[in-house]
Formats: sequence, structure tokens, C-alpha cells
Amino acid sequence: MPTQKLHDPWAKREAWRNAPHFSPRYSLRHAWPGLSWGIGAFIIYLGVDAVSSRMNNYDKPAEQKESQPQSKVG
Repeated sequence: MPTQKLHDPWAKREAWRNAPHFSPRYSLRHAWPGLSWGIGAFIIYLGVDAVSSRMNNYDKPAEQKESQPQSKVG
């Protein structure tokens, strides 16, 4: 009796699972370009934030800087 190959009607819809760009190795290898851009953008953000916080600190009048109550020990 010859064996018949069963036809899977969902084979085309399930084929994406075996595509090479969904493998963990492919994902890990291709994550680095985006990661380097993200780290670079974060470093630029930290630099801009540090410069802007220094500029904002110097813009305040002296009364506002020293208006914080100081506790005296004693």
C-alpha cells in the first residue's frame, strides 16, 4: 500500500515561523547597530542635560538660591 503524503492546508500560514530572520541568533546579531545608535543618543542627551542644568542654575537670582532655610545646630 503506497503511503500518501498528507497535505497541510496551514503550511503556507505557518511558514513564517521557520524564516531565518526570526531566529534568536539573527535577532541578537542585528540588535547591535540599533543599540549603538541608542547609546550614542543617550550620551548626547546626558551632555545636553548637564549643560542646560548648569545654565539654569546660574540664571537664578541670588535671593532664590539662598532662600532655603538653613538649620542651625546648637
